[in-house]
Amino acid sequence: MHPRSLPIPLYLRPYVKSALWLNRNAGEAFNFHILPRFHPAFIFSTEDTQDVANRYAGNELVFQPCNIYFGGGGVVPSLFTIPVKMDIILVLLHPQGTGAFWQEDAVHFFDRPAKISRDGQQLRILNEMIQEARTIDEKWQHILAFLTKKLLKKLPHNFSYVQRAISLIRQTSGIVSIETLARGSYTSQRNLLDSFRQYVGATPKQLASMARFNSLVKKYIINPDIKALYGKLERHGYHDASHLYKDFSRYVALTPQEFIGQENGINLVV
Repeated sequence: MHPRSLPIPLYLRPYVKSALWLNRNAGEAFNFHILPRFHPAFIFSTEDTQDVANRYAGNELVFQPCNIYFGGGGVVPSLFTIPVKMDIILVLLHPQGTGAFWQEDAVHFFDRPAKISRDGQQLRILNEMIQEARTIDEKWQHILAFLTKKLLKKLPHNFSYVQRAISLIRQTSGIVSIETLARGSYTSQRNLLDSFRQYVGATPKQLASMARFNSLVKKYIINPDIKALYGKLERHGYHDASHLYKDFSRYVALTPQEFIGQENGINLVV
C-alpha cells in the first residue's frame, strides 16, 4: 500500500480531515477488520481499480473501477479483503461533515455505505470528469471544486455546537460526559443531541465511546504490549480487561490479540 497525502485548502478544513491517494498493486491478499468509522468517507475509484466485494457495516458492497462511494460514520464491524489492484482517492470528513454535505439528517447515512456515482446530475458529471482526468492531481482538483461548492454554504448556528463538542471529544479521547459536552458547547443537552442527529448521525455518547476505543487501539497498534495496555486501562476510561474485551467484540468482532495479529496499515493511515 502506497499512501500519498493530498492538500486540503484551509477553507475546507472545518469539514474535511484528510485526503489520500491509496495505490496497491495486485499481490497476496490481506484481510483486516477496520476500526469504528469516526470519520465518514468518500471513496473515488479510478480506472486502475479492480472489482472486489467486501463486508462493510454489515452489508456486501462491491467496489468497482470508475465509481464514487460514500460511507457515513459507523460502529458495525467491517471486514475488508483486498486481493487485487486498488487505486483510490479516499476523502475523510470530520464527523459533522455528513450532515453538512448532504443537507439532511446524518442519521440516514450512519452505518449505510453506498455507491453514489449516479445519485444526481452533479455526481454523474463529477465522476465523468474524474475518469477523464489523466493524473491524480487533476482528479483531485475536480473533487476539490465539487466539495467546495457543496460545503461552503451558510450553516445554521447549531453546527458550531457540534464542532465544539467534537473538539472536546477529541481533546479528552472520549472520556467526557454529555453534561460537560453541552456546557462546553454553550447549549443544552437536548439541543446537542438533536444537532448530533442532524450532522453526525450518532449520539455524543456513541461518538465519545468510538473515540475512546480508537485512541486506545492506536496506541496498542504502535506499541503492541498487551501487559502494558492492561496496566493503563483506567487511564483510557476502561474499568477492567472484560470492559476492554467487550468493546473489541462490539467494534471489530475480534479479541485484542487477534486484532493486533492482523495487517493494520489501513487502520493507522485512516
